[in-house]
Amino acid sequence: MKIAYIIPALGMAHSALATVNAGPYNSAYAKYCGSGQSRGTVTIDQTVFSYVCDTGNSAISKAPISVRSLDICADLCESDGACDKAVWFRDNGNCWLSTPGSDTHAPGQIAITRDRTAKPSPDPNHIQTVPPVCNNTNSRQVTRVSGQGWFLACGTRFGVTRPNQVGKVESLERCIDTCNQRPGCRSVMWNRDDRYCYVTDKNSLEKEVTQNASIDAAIKIE
Repeated sequence: MKIAYIIPALGMAHSALATVNAGPYNSAYAKYCGSGQSRGTVTIDQTVFSYVCDTGNSAISKAPISVRSLDICADLCESDGACDKAVWFRDNGNCWLSTPGSDTHAPGQIAITRDRTAKPSPDPNHIQTVPPVCNNTNSRQVTRVSGQGWFLACGTRFGVTRPNQVGKVESLERCIDTCNQRPGCRSVMWNRDDRYCYVTDKNSLEKEVTQNASIDAAIKIE
């Protein structure tokens, strides 16, 4: 499943130049390049990418897209059939796709390269995910929104006392992403009829759960 909700960067294309300043995505950077790790691999939808830490690229062909982690940048490259190389930058989340130049030393940047020959190792614990859409009111499946795992409970109303109404949104996916952006938010309900989104910091399975064909719900996998 492709990861949604990227934030397009504005303005002219910038070259992927080095900087020594630590940025707001330090934890995402440390996941791949922490504790002295200098390189590795990341797998996106059966596509393997190798990566090299503190490495940029001397040239780019597209304007950057701001994303919150290396795996989302790799997912964007995987979705672009012409993309074999990309660079993600810790300082501002910039993801440069289809970088045609040569590798350069660049603290805080991570260069990734698609390996079109490698086959990912089977993961016995892998859970197949589905898009965050309720086509069946009895569906109970796992989805991902902005990289976060969620358990879908379609056609379900949680017995939450006074959940927070955050306004109308166009889909359950948008409602889930609203919760993703709120610290401590753990579950959501979205009304198909009036499109109101409700979020709460409660684990809604701890309360009464009832069937309701007009409401789709989801619980964050923690």
